Amino acid sequence: MDLNSLIDTIKRSIVTGTSADVEINDKSLLSGLMGEDAGDGGRPFYRRVLAGWRFDSKDRFPVAMLLCRTLWVLFGLFVSLFYFLASLLMMLLTGKWKERSTSPRLNAVLFVSTIIVYIVMIAGMVSFFFTNVLFFTPDNHANGAGALVVKQPCGKEHYVFLFNTAECWVNTGIDLVEGDRFTVSASGAFYGRVQDLVEKANDNERLPFDYNRPLSERADNSGVSRYCMYRVQGGSDPARFGSILCQIQPDTQPCICDYGGPDSVQGRIIQLRADSLDEGLNEFVADRSGLLHVSVNDIYLSRSNVEKMQKDANAVLKASLGIDSSFVYEQGMEERWFADNIGEILMNVVVTRNAANASLLEPEGMMQSFYNYVDECVASPSKRTGLYKFLGIVAAVLLADFGLGFLLRGLHRGKGVGRG
Repeated sequence: MDLNSLIDTIKRSIVTGTSADVEINDKSLLSGLMGEDAGDGGRPFYRRVLAGWRFDSKDRFPVAMLLCRTLWVLFGLFVSLFYFLASLLMMLLTGKWKERSTSPRLNAVLFVSTIIVYIVMIAGMVSFFFTNVLFFTPDNHANGAGALVVKQPCGKEHYVFLFNTAECWVNTGIDLVEGDRFTVSASGAFYGRVQDLVEKANDNERLPFDYNRPLSERADNSGVSRYCMYRVQGGSDPARFGSILCQIQPDTQPCICDYGGPDSVQGRIIQLRADSLDEGLNEFVADRSGLLHVSVNDIYLSRSNVEKMQKDANAVLKASLGIDSSFVYEQGMEERWFADNIGEILMNVVVTRNAANASLLEPEGMMQSFYNYVDECVASPSKRTGLYKFLGIVAAVLLADFGLGFLLRGLHRGKGVGRG
């Protein structure tokens, strides 16, 4: 009975003087959901879900189908949690435990809620695609340090920076946040003793050393690297004279100029690998927030380093470097060896902003990570190869699974014929 019918009945009762036999049952939404239903009861929902989990040898792909059933069971157990909470709430209100999976009203609410959630998710995905990908406006400019910046969709930024090898540490102006991924590549060359260019040109002689190409030199056999700013010896990628170095430092802290190894308290210098033509070798994750600085690995004349050079027993090496008894430490001489470098290095840095902190409550972060992964697979030959290998393995496994199913079905048919 609706409200108008109720009002008419009351008016008729007043006019005729007769009693109106009307019963009003006013229930809240929660009471309606938790009330008795015709189909209430039965096995708990999770038991019905688990009952469908089995290995069926009659399937064409028995292992794949078992995996699909497992995923379905996990989803069903997640749904059963809602029924469990509803039953628990009912027990707290009424003192009775009832299985709510057969409640039409509760199922209707869950169904409508699920539809709403899917609509919101699809709307969020469409909004993300249009806002961050399709209608994204690239931002091309030069930062304060002179690096050219091209901002790309979904937190990706491409920087091109040219630096002079005569400077010890150069600020690229690239501001990194802890967790950001950045890939570095470089091209260019430099010569480490500018006076040779004049002297040998006047004498019409060849230079005593070749130009240093930082990412093509694989080893330093001269021993100079033991005096360099980065001088880690041994390991998979030992220090090389003239290699390219990177470090991340906050704007308020000075760069590290004397680095002996990873055990150093301030061990944060990164050496780019020489075999950088192999993709991914010069891809790093920022372990702190700060500005990215770059340099070439040259001799840094700290007091301790000068004393070590004087004590070195390698007379040939000392002679080639011009080290004799008059070579002593002086205040302000630390970067003298850098000053006679001539050449420039062009750096290409691609930064992917950190989306690792995105959770299930932050779908935009997950979509950004997924977009970047697909973009990298398309752009990177090595990752495309890895994806093709994975798809090949999946195809081989499915083929083997089909063969297993064919064999099991054949055994069943043989048993059926035997019984006949």
